[in-house]
Amino acid sequence: MQSHSKVDAVPNNQVPELKDYNLYLTDPALSQLVKKIAPSLQNELTTKGALLGLENTQRLAEDANQYPPELHTHSRTGERIDFIKFHPAWHQMMALARRNGIANRCFKTHLKTHLLG
Repeated sequence: MQSHSKVDAVPNNQVPELKDYNLYLTDPALSQLVKKIAPSLQNELTTKGALLGLENTQRLAEDANQYPPELHTHSRTGERIDFIKFHPAWHQMMALARRNGIANRCFKTHLKTHLLG
């Protein structure tokens, strides 16, 4: 009979965790397209790509996706309250979006000019 012993080896078939990378610079198709049709946006997208690729930002996004908003329609006593409970990560991600103009990006005139010609 064979004896099976515990092996304390690190698995070599696992993909390393994706963190602290630039979302814009690591997307060659997007980088090439922006360079061609909207070169003035390259610096902004490089900055935002770095921010969004940070480990902390990725963790917040993961939590926001893991814990979606919860609608509470009634209180413990049966009163109608229509309250939505958000995980703190939702507030942090929305604050990040507002600070960086991501929440209203589709309404920006200069972006429409680049994309629509």
